[in-house]
Amino acid sequence: MEYISSAEQMESLAIALRGHDIIGIDTESNNLHAYQDRICLIQLSTPNGVYIVDPLEMDNVGALANVLENPNVMKIIHGCDYDLRSLDRDYGFRIRNIFDTELSARFLGIDSSNLGNVIDTFLGIKIKKSRSIQKSDWGYRPLSERALEYAAADVLYLHQLYEVIKEKLIAIGRYEWVLEECKMFENIKHIEIDIIEEGYQKLKGVGKLDRKALTVLKQLYKLREEDAKRRNVPAHRIVNNDTLVRMAQNPDLYIEQDLFTENQWINNNRDWIAIVIDKAKSGPLVEKPIKSKSKMKSDEKARKRLKVLREWRTKKAGSLGLQPGIIFPMQGLEAVAMANPDNLPSGFDTYESGIRQWQKEQFFNEVCRAIY
Repeated sequence: MEYISSAEQMESLAIALRGHDIIGIDTESNNLHAYQDRICLIQLSTPNGVYIVDPLEMDNVGALANVLENPNVMKIIHGCDYDLRSLDRDYGFRIRNIFDTELSARFLGIDSSNLGNVIDTFLGIKIKKSRSIQKSDWGYRPLSERALEYAAADVLYLHQLYEVIKEKLIAIGRYEWVLEECKMFENIKHIEIDIIEEGYQKLKGVGKLDRKALTVLKQLYKLREEDAKRRNVPAHRIVNNDTLVRMAQNPDLYIEQDLFTENQWINNNRDWIAIVIDKAKSGPLVEKPIKSKSKMKSDEKARKRLKVLREWRTKKAGSLGLQPGIIFPMQGLEAVAMANPDNLPSGFDTYESGIRQWQKEQFFNEVCRAIY
């Protein structure tokens, strides 16, 4: 394991990596300890070694772009979604040629696809994972030797894992399925949202609130976010989302001076909370988000066809030892159930329905025969 903590080391590593056509990659972030998380470590591996890049100690991490964005270099990642969004957000990296060992393990029928279990299943190696280190503040410096070893373990076995999984997938004819799925990961990118204007609308239970409660929720959410940003802590550490929704449903209860709650932020900020709630009550009401109505609800025949298709998917998944969601997307099943029989199978746009090419080739005609 080599710790990369200077601009000079970074330049040397970037040059050295160009000599490899497969590299492993993972990241560690401080999302459990900061309001706006950022990448605190980038772990890279080659068949010859592991490199721990410390982006907090240098400003030339962009030197990795030539390798990470090179379509001729495969990047092995385990559970890539969060890593890809973070790398795009912090450095503008758009990773190409991805092989996700978490996804590919599920194509081999594994139920628990966390890295430790996948390595144990396919390599027979048990790696020790400390939950306390996993949840520690990766932005803290200096990092302990145990923390660096923990980070290194996330990429140490990726090359071996890829070779074993690849061989097994080829043996049962599913390797090309996985490659097509992994190709879709190249489209993943970080999406900026207006956290104040849009964030509160994504909370669980929002759909049940009337406009008055929704207006209160928006103001409480804004207060929570501003305080969390000022303290640089995750917003849920101030007050969790479920509590915010309950406050919006019954705001008067939470401004009573003799009410004690388990949340110290509420107890210590009743005056501010009362002002925010009064402001929400006296101001204009926010509009409720408009939900698109599903045509499926008004089409009884389509609902019956969908039920048949779901039963087909469950049975087919069981016969192949796979999770139903892998076999065929729900979006695709709904589209087929709603389709005009005259357009099936030749006149149906599978791409617009989220159906992959491999799913079309393997299952589409069978899907159509199940209901027509």
